[in-house]
Amino acid sequence: MTFEFRPSFLRLYRNLKRRSPQRAAQARLALQDTADCLEQRKPLPVGLGLSKLQGGYWEIRSNLADRIVFYWKQDLVSWVLVGDHDEIKRFISRL
Repeated sequence: MTFEFRPSFLRLYRNLKRRSPQRAAQARLALQDTADCLEQRKPLPVGLGLSKLQGGYWEIRSNLADRIVFYWKQDLVSWVLVGDHDEIKRFISRL
């Protein structure tokens, strides 16, 4: 399985890390848990709250406030963005 970070994700993650290192650390753990489960083809922990959005886009929860959106097709996972509910809604409306 191949994992890549889109520039949009990296920019948003850096901003999150500057604003709240704790929330950024929670996002990093959610990424690691998701990547491990996808590679090993085992179920995700319930706390990650995996949800299918549109097309090949999926969402996981990194904490109560933040979500991570990724695009998943076959063996490619592209981390697209990390943000709160409003940022996710704006992203979905542009799909």
